[in-house]
Amino acid sequence: MNAKNIPSLQSNFLDKINKHVSFIVWSGIGTDSFATVMNYFDNHEYKVERVIMQQVKHDTLIEIPVIEANDKISYHLSNEMQALKNERDTTGKTLVLIFDELSYSTVAGSRALYEAVVNRKFGGIDLNPSDIVFALGKFDSEGEFINNVIPTSILNKVVHYVLRS
Repeated sequence: MNAKNIPSLQSNFLDKINKHVSFIVWSGIGTDSFATVMNYFDNHEYKVERVIMQQVKHDTLIEIPVIEANDKISYHLSNEMQALKNERDTTGKTLVLIFDELSYSTVAGSRALYEAVVNRKFGGIDLNPSDIVFALGKFDSEGEFINNVIPTSILNKVVHYVLRS
């Protein structure tokens, strides 16, 4: 797959696509695709959570096991994930997960994206059907995607777009 044979979009593309299907927006190096999408989601109906994929570690998004009185293990969300879930649930906002810097992801970042796309979970939070999941990646001057650790199994489960300036 190459950037030259994927649908090309302009900066207002988010008005025209189905945001309830997970997708990846590819752009050229030096293009500020994150600013483009933040401008779109910068209103009160969305709760945006940016996941910088090259910074995700294996323990970043895990549920914390807690032993209950009956000696059974239950799982609790980290304080950060619990706060995110509470804000989404109490305000009724749509959660927007932006997996940024896909091209430079860690293996843990790749797993977090897989969980969000395939299992509709993020850090132990069950995603609502209305929650939006997408990633931002880069392509080089030849149109080849820069991709270090994202498995084909994830790439095959999302819709791909190329953002042209």
